[in-house]
Parts: sequence; structure tokens; C-alpha cells
Amino acid sequence: NYSKENDSYYLKKSIAYTDSIELDYDYRFFSIEFSSLSSYSSDKMNYTYRLQGLEENWVNSGNRNYVSYSNLSPGEYVFQVKAQNQDGQWSKHSKELFIEIFPPFYLTWWFILIEVIIGTIITIFIYRFLLNAKTNKLLTQQNEKIKYQNLQLKELNATKDKFFRIISHDLKNPFTSLLSISEMIHENYDSVEDQEKRTGIRKLHESIKHIYTLLENLLTWSKSQTNKIDFHAEIFNLTDLVEQSICLYTASAEKKEIKIVLLNSEKNIAFADKNMCSLILRNLIHNAIKFSESKSQIEIDIQDKNDFLEVQIVDHGIGIASENLDKLFRIDLKFKSTGTAGEKGTGLGLLLCKEFAEANGGKIWVESTIGEGSIFYLHIPQSK
Repeated sequence: NYSKENDSYYLKKSIAYTDSIELDYDYRFFSIEFSSLSSYSSDKMNYTYRLQGLEENWVNSGNRNYVSYSNLSPGEYVFQVKAQNQDGQWSKHSKELFIEIFPPFYLTWWFILIEVIIGTIITIFIYRFLLNAKTNKLLTQQNEKIKYQNLQLKELNATKDKFFRIISHDLKNPFTSLLSISEMIHENYDSVEDQEKRTGIRKLHESIKHIYTLLENLLTWSKSQTNKIDFHAEIFNLTDLVEQSICLYTASAEKKEIKIVLLNSEKNIAFADKNMCSLILRNLIHNAIKFSESKSQIEIDIQDKNDFLEVQIVDHGIGIASENLDKLFRIDLKFKSTGTAGEKGTGLGLLLCKEFAEANGGKIWVESTIGEGSIFYLHIPQSK
């Protein structure tokens, strides 16, 4: 009953004979003009109206015969109007016009349903994504925990293997040597020449010294594994501690005609556990002597490296292959070598050095070249 051209609505028949009109959402602003078909003068007529769906009460407009509405919500309305003549009589029936305003597409039921469906799908997707992310995070944490536990188990197994290897091999061999030498001296004491006796006693002494060093390291290492070593940081002169360690091994160095030189004798104040640092220095100097060639020289230097004091112990011995450098400080990798004079070792010394260096907030590492020697670096926190 209407047409739409150039953004305007045209009724196909007079509004007086139109019972309903339909408007798009863009045309929810409109005016309605009404009049009575009475013979009375129009200015003598009074009107009352209401728009059902918007207004509950009738609106008396007097002789004004038009009304405007704006920004109406989509929906169905019924415009009703009554007229009153100059005698005060109201029309028995109201004139009604049915008006329907269509909602925009985004307010239609089907579009809202689509939005609800899409919103539900997105919510489910986000929920599943967050749930999967949380599950993956928990699985990752669990995997990391399992990996850490496996690493601990591997280290424990390596520690156990190391311990039994030392007990079964490194302790057994020196005692075997002791038994054979002591048995030879005991059974042939009267017939053995004095020179051979002195040689046997010297070998006994070396074996006993090796066993003592081994047991000392083994006991210290076992204490470190059970956290029974007390840590006590203090201020001390690292240079004095290095000199004391050198003095302990002067005799061993002289036997191989090795000279130990301290390049820096200035006062260097450290803040760490003095006993732990002493054990580290003793092990490093002992190793340098063991793997140095006869008539060579060992240089020890102390340098200031900001918050740390760096101790460098340089030997000119047999050196270490690059593929074996990482094995020196790891219990799960086996690496043992013999000194230039046939000295034996267990590998516990460097493990203790690494643990004690890290316990003091420092670190230890090595650089080496086969046939040229090695440089061990030790960082100890210094006192500012």
C-alpha cells in the first residue's frame, strides 16, 4: 500500500483510507496530521490522541491537529485520535492507524541469534584454549619436574658409581701395593740391601700419602654431598693463602725440579670461606705439579676483576684435550689421567673445587692445549 522512492514514502491511497503503514528503521522520525470531517469550523474542534506502545494516557492537544514522533524503537504501534465538536461531544469511536517500524538487520532476531551462536562459539573456543594452555603449562611444569628429578637421580647414580669405583679401585690398588712392599721387606729384611730398603720405604710413604689424600678428599666430598660442611665467609688476604698453599707443595715440586712462581705478591682481600678456598688452591697447585713436565715452571697470578679476584694457575705440562675439558668438573662423565711421573688421581679434587667455588659465589674453568699446558681460572668474591 506504499512505495519508496528517493528516500521518501508514497502511499498508494489516501491516508484516510489506510489502516496501516510500515516503516524502515531509518524513518522512525515522522509527523501525523489529522482533522475531522465535521461541518464545524476546524478551529472549533478539539482533539485527543495517543500512540499505543509508547503512550498509555490520552494526550489532549486542543485544536492542534498534528503530532510528531522521533527516535521510536522498532516495534508495532497504534495511533488513535478522537475529535470533540463545539458542543463538547466526543466521537464515539477513535480513528486508528497501525504503524510498524522494522528493526535494522543488527536488531533482527535472526541476527541476534547469529551473534549469540558466534559469541557462544568464541566463548567455548577461548575456554578450550585457556584450558589447553593451562593443561599444557601444568604438563610442562610436570615434565620439567620429572626432568629435574631424573637429573637428580642420574647425579645420585653417578655419585654412587663414583663412590664405589673409588672404594673398589682407587683404594684397593694402593693397599695392594702396600701389602706387596711391606711383605717383601718383612720376609727379606735381612737379605735386602739398604738401598732397596730405602726404596721400599719411600714407596710405602708415597702410597700412604696417596691414600691419605684420597681419604681426605673422599671425606670432604661426602660431607659436601650431605650438606654437612659449614659455610663461613670472612675477610682474608688471598695472597697469603696462595703463598701458604705453595709452601705446602714446595717439596713435591722440588722432587720434579719444578719452580712455582707467584707473579703478584700484592695484598688482595677476598670475602669467602677461607677453608674452602684453601682446599681449592691446594688441589689446583697439586694438579699443576702432577701434570707438569720435570724442570718446568708453574706461574700463579692474582688479578682484580671488578667484584672478583681471579687466580690463574699456569702449568707447562701435558695439557688436556678439548673434548675432555667438560669432563673435569662433572661427576657423571668419567675422565682420569696419569701425571708425568705416574701419579694417580681420583677426580674428586676438581669436583670439590667446582662445588666450593660455586658455594662462595665464584666459578672455576680451564683452558688447555695438548703438549703446551693448562691454565686454571678461579674467581673468588673480593671484599670492597
